[in-house]
Amino acid sequence: MNLLAKTIYKEVAVYFVLLIAMLLIGNAVDLTFQLLLAVMALLAVFLFLQLMAVLSECLLSKQVFPLYLTPSSRALIKYISDNKGQIIQLKNNIAHTEEESRSTAAELMRSQKAFRDSLSALPDALIALDQNNRIEWWNDAASTLFGLANALDKNKRIEVVIDDERFRTYASNPPSNQAIEIPSPLTKEKTISIQIVQQGTDVRLLQARDETHLRQLEQVRRDFIANTSHELRTPLTVIHGYIETLMDNPPTEGSQTLPNALTAMYRQTSRIKGIVEDMLMLSRLEQDTQTTVETVDMVRLLETARDEAEILSGSQRHKLTLDIQTGFLLVGNQEQIRSLVANLVSNAIRYTPEGGEITLRWWIDDNGAYFTVSDTGIGIEPSQISRITERFYRVDVARSRETGGTGLGLAIVKHVLTRIGGELSISSKPGVGSTFTCLFPRLAVRRDTK
Repeated sequence: MNLLAKTIYKEVAVYFVLLIAMLLIGNAVDLTFQLLLAVMALLAVFLFLQLMAVLSECLLSKQVFPLYLTPSSRALIKYISDNKGQIIQLKNNIAHTEEESRSTAAELMRSQKAFRDSLSALPDALIALDQNNRIEWWNDAASTLFGLANALDKNKRIEVVIDDERFRTYASNPPSNQAIEIPSPLTKEKTISIQIVQQGTDVRLLQARDETHLRQLEQVRRDFIANTSHELRTPLTVIHGYIETLMDNPPTEGSQTLPNALTAMYRQTSRIKGIVEDMLMLSRLEQDTQTTVETVDMVRLLETARDEAEILSGSQRHKLTLDIQTGFLLVGNQEQIRSLVANLVSNAIRYTPEGGEITLRWWIDDNGAYFTVSDTGIGIEPSQISRITERFYRVDVARSRETGGTGLGLAIVKHVLTRIGGELSISSKPGVGSTFTCLFPRLAVRRDTK
């Protein structure tokens, strides 16, 4: 035991003996409480003076030894003086450690914020879960995909947010590196892919993305392959049948078998040629980003389209009318604009009965330029309008094939307008007729200075 401790123990013993003596004296003269209170007050003042003396040495570095100092106070001051360098070093070390701790905490907070900001910028939805599948954190994409809100959904079980039986089974014990696809909890029209990955021992990370567009593309691809195969198989079957007939039964002189067969085969090969040409046009529209841009004289183009339509109409004697606002040109690819016009006009010819009326209009206003084809044909059911720009989709399959349609014309029209920044709108009434309206943006219109 060092000298300072011994000194303090001795003084505490003296104080204790003094208190006992005061109690005995007070009891003898019947003034125990008053005398004890006075002694305690004097003792408190005395100890306060000792404390102030010690603090003066510690804080003000003043070597003071007043007469009222007790041996323990003098020993404590001497101890502080002898070890002041170590105490100052200890204070500095503590201050430095606190500063490093604050700096480290601030850096960790910045790193955490930067990491979460990076996760929030990701296109995939991310949700951090605890071991009980309760939501701890999510990024902006998850808010959009699952409709999460800060105050309401934190600490909520993920099975409550994604209320799907297959997901509940999956989330209870998620297989490693395996995702599931389920309908979106917000709308059943969307499909989302979800995968849960274990991160450490206490955190699970749920990753999700909207797969709707990808599944639609896959369905379009499957439909396109099936439709293309069907469209090509039919004329090829006809041609193959005629060739087999000619091989098994060679035509005799003066027989009409060969001319009839050649006529039928020519018609079917023309149909195949049309399908292939339209497919190549669609392929160019989808892949060719460096399209030649030129000014198109719509007045001349529509007059040519009318003349070609009269030839295509033939014995059906459709009434063709032009309503054209002159003085303006259209900026775009000549071949693509011509294909757009030709497909709309030929469709009107195919689906308008004999003697029907077809009107081609071209005009300009503040919104842009308009090209419309109106007919008095068979019309389109409202339920079919949203699908008629799909590849190989036909309102009347038999009529389209009979008149040489490929089923790709309106798909080409839609792609041409999309490339130029335009829009296609369709209005129709069964048994009355249809109107196809192409809106070209104002930037694609030039005034004809000739």
